[in-house]
Formats: sequence, C-alpha cells, structure tokens
Amino acid sequence: MTSTVEGWLHGLGLGQYANAFLREDIGFDTLSELNDADLEALGLSLGHRKQLLRAIAERKASGEAALENPVDEPTSWSRRAGERKVVTLLFADITGSTTLTESLDAEDAHEWLYGAVQRMCESVERHRGTVCRFMGDGVMVMFGAPVAFEDHASQACLAALELQRDIAEYADRLERDHGCRIEARVGLHTGEVVVLQVGSAGKQEYDASGPSVALAARMEQTAQPGTVQITASTFAMAESRFEAEPLAPVTAKGFSEPIAAFRLGRERPIDGIENAVNFVGRELELGQLRALIDGCLRERSGRCVLLRGEPGIGKSALAERIALSAHNRGFRVHRSRALDFGWVRGQDSARLLLRDILEVSPLATEVDRTRAAELAVEDGLVEPEMRAHLHDLLDLPAPPDLEARYAALSATERAEQRQKLLATVVMRIAERTPRLLLIEDMHWAQPAIWNYFATVAQALLDCPAVMVMTARP
Repeated sequence: MTSTVEGWLHGLGLGQYANAFLREDIGFDTLSELNDADLEALGLSLGHRKQLLRAIAERKASGEAALENPVDEPTSWSRRAGERKVVTLLFADITGSTTLTESLDAEDAHEWLYGAVQRMCESVERHRGTVCRFMGDGVMVMFGAPVAFEDHASQACLAALELQRDIAEYADRLERDHGCRIEARVGLHTGEVVVLQVGSAGKQEYDASGPSVALAARMEQTAQPGTVQITASTFAMAESRFEAEPLAPVTAKGFSEPIAAFRLGRERPIDGIENAVNFVGRELELGQLRALIDGCLRERSGRCVLLRGEPGIGKSALAERIALSAHNRGFRVHRSRALDFGWVRGQDSARLLLRDILEVSPLATEVDRTRAAELAVEDGLVEPEMRAHLHDLLDLPAPPDLEARYAALSATERAEQRQKLLATVVMRIAERTPRLLLIEDMHWAQPAIWNYFATVAQALLDCPAVMVMTARP
C-alpha cells in the first residue's frame, strides 16, 4: 500500500484499517474493485464499510488526478502544539565506531555504521517504536506515542534486547570480515513528555521534550557496551515480564538526587511467573480453571475461557497462574495478544500465535520463515495445498506453483482458508502434546481476528487444548 492510500484512510477517519490494507496489498489500483464482502473480511464494521464504499465511489467519480493527494496538508514546514503523554523512551548508540573508521576507508566505515543503525531501527519498529531522531551512529525512539498503547515499557524492553542480539550478530560479521568490533549501548526511561508533531506536507515526524528525554539519554550514556540500562519507572512497569539487576545510582544533570538504575536481563520464562507476580486471592477462580485443565487432560477435549473484567483487577495475573498450572501438568504454553489501535504488518494476534507455535522468532528473516513453512508441511501440520495461506500468515510471497490459484481467490475466501489453517495447526499439535493458548487484550481485536479464534475454539472440541483469553468489557 502506498503512503497516499494510508493518508487517504486517515483523512476519512479510518486509519485503524491502514495495516489491513497493507497486509492484503491493496493499493489505489485495486481499491475500486472492493465490495462489501471484501471490506467485511478486512475487519471493517458495517458503518465503516458503507462509509468507505461511498468514499471509493466519490474517488472514482472525481478522477485520478484529484485523488493523488487526497488529504489536505500544510504545504510548508510546521510544528503543532505539543501533547503531554507518558511514554517509554529508548536511546541507543554504537561504541567502537572510532576504531571502525580508523580500520576501514571512509566509504566502507559509513556503510557498516549505516547497516548497524538500520538494524536498530528494524528492531524497535517491530515493537511499535517510533524513531524520533538520528544522532550520528545512534537513535532516539519513543514507545506509546504518537499512538498510545498500554504495554509500551514491556515493548521497549523487548525491542532493546532484540536490538542487542541483532547488533551482536552484525558485529560478529564485521569482526570476521575486518577484524574490528562494535557494540551497542541502550538506555530506557518511562515518564511524561511533551510529544510534538513537526515537519512539512508529506513528511510528518514526531519528537519529545522534557526532563524524561534527558534521563533516558543519561541511561544510555552510562550503560556498559552490550547492555541495556533502565530506570526504576521502566522496571516497575515491566517487572512481571523481565528480570533486572540493580546497579549503582546514576547522577544526571538537572536532578538533585542520583537516579536508581537497573541492568535489564532476560524475559522471564513461564515457570518464573510465580515469583514475579504478587498473587492474592482468586482461589475460587483458580480452582475452577485448574479443574478445566484436568478435565481437558482426562477427556482429551478442549475448553475455551474468556476472563473479562475492568482494567487492574488481575486478569493477567490469573491468566499467568493458570498458564503455570498447565505448564506443570505437561501442557505446552503459547502466547499472543491483540495489539491496541490496530497492528503492524505480521503482528496481529492470529499471526503472532502461529509464529509462536512454529517457533518463528520476531527476528526471523524471510529465509528463516520460509524454512519454518517447509518444516510445518514436512511435519504434517499443514497440507501442501495450503502452503499459500501459510506463507500469507508468515508474511511470505505465495509459492510459485500456487500463485495463480491464490490470486484468483477473493479476500473473503483467503480469510476463511487462513482461519481454517490456524485451527488445523492448533488441533494437530495438541494431538501430540496438550496445549494452552493464552491470548491477551482481546477487547482490541477487530472482527476478522475474532473470526480466527472462533474457528480455533470450534476445533478445540476434538483435541486436548485450552484457550484462555482476557478482555475488558
């Protein structure tokens, strides 16, 4: 999808569907061919479908030239008034770049440093980070703005750890080819900032200001190369999911007291949740859920549970406890979540679940994903004739031998086949080892995603698997 189509959708107030259009490769050339059934398969509500069909008709009537720039935008550089938001800021830079420039000629050194910064950006963007500034061989990234999402601290921590792994692999190549090594330093802080939108027509960018920015930068400046250093506020929001080691307090200009700092460790394994989450009460609910687990094992028939309640009442803590109980009874646990305010390509909750089941990491290359698809077919999880739909779910092009047949299907038919494929994979792996599927924050899910899990729920009747979903009213 071109940025013009994305801007057009945002101009209509339907920007939440932009990624669905991107996922299905819908551009201006195919827009006029969409019908109501196609839009429903893309996840649009009835009212939004009617609104978009009217807009498509108006677009067609007005002619192409008038629609190449459909959204009225300022024609000169502008800066909009700031908005206060709580975000997690990430600063990262490369150490060892001086040695690199001394060892290589200027052009080669520039290419290697550019590659390192590019990998930083890819790592953070996978977790919905917004790159605000490039600073030589470093970046400043914001999580939780301009689009707000609740788990911005956890997503920033995941991005930081993946960034370090990605740079370490890249540094191994550099050392092998040229005998010099680079490392990354990363700092995180969660706090209030003023988010600014700046730029000109066609290139709107975001920036942040306030003491939190300086504090995040200070975390990065004082971090040891190859590590991630975070403040207490970031750790407080991510403690249930990550381990961290206390460090000596850090002094920062403009702060009268030293700032508590931690070195970010690994993501907690499933059996580490018990010591990470304070769990009080809910014994009746926990007993009921454990009984479902036992019944699933005894009868070899699945269950589906929705934990529904207001924010902060302990849905996630209860879900983690039942996941731990299932793990201790021999279940394999798979996780996914619905992302608030839409999703980025390849990261809706159905795709995330399939990736977790097939052990496809967020860092997997196209080659890695292609091999995972081949293994799924070889292992009998996916029928050969369903490979095109598996490739779709793994963000891969359709296999050449199935490309024409796949292209002939409507959007509705493709969606139905993807749903069927996910349900089949769940059923077949559960027949080998009992499974618990933990899907969080389903209140954010679009109707198309609910269709995936409705199909999975039907398949659970015939296999030992339990699906636990959490949602707000």
